[in-house]
Amino acid sequence: MTKTLIISHGDKGGCGKSTVATIIGSRLLEKGTPFVLIEADAGEGSGGQPDVAPRFTGRDNVQVTEMSMRQEGRHVEDMIAKMFGAIENWEQEYILMNTPANASATLEYVGDLIAAAVEEMGIDLRVAYSFDRSDAAVANAAAAAKGHILRAATHAAFVVNEHFGIEAEYARKIDAQKAMRGYARAVVPALSPGAADQLLAHPGANLADLSDHTGPLHTMQRLQVARWYGRAAGNVMRALALEGEQEADHD
Repeated sequence: MTKTLIISHGDKGGCGKSTVATIIGSRLLEKGTPFVLIEADAGEGSGGQPDVAPRFTGRDNVQVTEMSMRQEGRHVEDMIAKMFGAIENWEQEYILMNTPANASATLEYVGDLIAAAVEEMGIDLRVAYSFDRSDAAVANAAAAAKGHILRAATHAAFVVNEHFGIEAEYARKIDAQKAMRGYARAVVPALSPGAADQLLAHPGANLADLSDHTGPLHTMQRLQVARWYGRAAGNVMRALALEGEQEADHD
């Protein structure tokens, strides 16, 4: 069985990594696909604030595990070794990882080991990289495009989150970075402030829950969330070739 590791990646906090992980996890859950969720912004002494794990804890077909990616130096190697050891033993075909702020520094420190493990274990790696449209964030994304993690991926995509700016504004900055041009792009539409508040008000509910008529939202709120979720999930899943046709390859 080929295992698929999906990483919701990015640099700074607040750029939408948890949103993307929640979108992907909700779609897998909705389809009845068993998966492991690795909440990597957690664990004892991590100082992290896990916000994806509570939305999937206790759900059928979902195994939630927490770990801290906030490690330094040689400890990073041990953390990654432990993670890939678990991946090797898990029965589930799909593994979804939500990474913390500044994940690139941790992942790239052992990027050559991760790339080698992915190849040797035959893992199908998919990476969604979230970032805002500031010059610093775009520069970091361009560096990630040339790094071990995205280059080791079977499919990788840059997430254009319209909460931070319209697609055309992102496109101008991405197109100016040669390293980023060959990757797929996944547009996550902006969500209305009121609907976004409902996501925050129900931290134990995933997007499939909130889109369902049996969920906690009243009709118009539910329709707002369901429309946004449907569009965002379709774009992200297609860009990562998890649904439909692959949108783009990288060299």
